[in-house]
Amino acid sequence: MGVGGVVGGRRVQGGFIPVVAARRAVLASLLSEPSRNVLRAAVAESSPFPQGAWLTQRLTRLPEADRPAAGLALLAARSPHDITETDVTAWRTTTSATDLVHLLGFGAITAVERIEEAVTSRTPTR
Repeated sequence: MGVGGVVGGRRVQGGFIPVVAARRAVLASLLSEPSRNVLRAAVAESSPFPQGAWLTQRLTRLPEADRPAAGLALLAARSPHDITETDVTAWRTTTSATDLVHLLGFGAITAVERIEEAVTSRTPTR
């Protein structure tokens, strides 16, 4: 994989450095800072979300224009099985299929990073 490095303060294996850097660049164009903050906060919550209103409760904190993209990222991170064609259509009015994949991927990887953080921060017990 090559030599590792540090990207955004995190140690990353060499082969993943370009991926992490590209993800950050794409993210900046697809989700506003307030949307990223809502996504991170939702992923950090350890309890399961109740069926139904959890998404709307988080989206109402955002400007109307940010809600479709933030909603898809939140669903990809916390409840990917609930993504519907309506969710995708609401966001894709001015975006490409590539952007859709990047946005869903960002939501999912945000959840994976949180899991990694939780697992690697635990003190091993013997």
